[in-house]
Amino acid sequence: KGIGANRMDEFRYIRVQRVDGSVVVRFTEANLRDQIIAECIGFEVQQVMREERPIKLIVDFTDVRSIASPVISALLVLREKAVSDSISFGLCNVPVPIREIYRTLQLEGTRFQVYDSVDHALRAPGVIESNRPGAQMED
Repeated sequence: KGIGANRMDEFRYIRVQRVDGSVVVRFTEANLRDQIIAECIGFEVQQVMREERPIKLIVDFTDVRSIASPVISALLVLREKAVSDSISFGLCNVPVPIREIYRTLQLEGTRFQVYDSVDHALRAPGVIESNRPGAQMED
């Protein structure tokens, strides 16, 4: 969409990869443990969603070792924003300890679709759930 590959250098907490109309977001920090990081991640990912308007947004946890509740909350907000904008949202490469947190909080398979790999997430059908019929995209 006219945004070059160098665009990803503008972000502090995420790296962005574009694949056939989808966007894969990877975190630049291994420990996602504070409110400031959560707010920055939320802001950066929303900026990508606004500018790119992807069909699917995949959050890749490959380099993440720990996560705290503010970041989980930020991801929930991002997921709701994606759904309201008709963007499929999924997580992948989630380490076992973090996956256990999602299971304990009953988020895996309910709020978050979790895939084993980026490739699996990209190939999966884009399922968009919305509690609001006829949700409109913001301009």
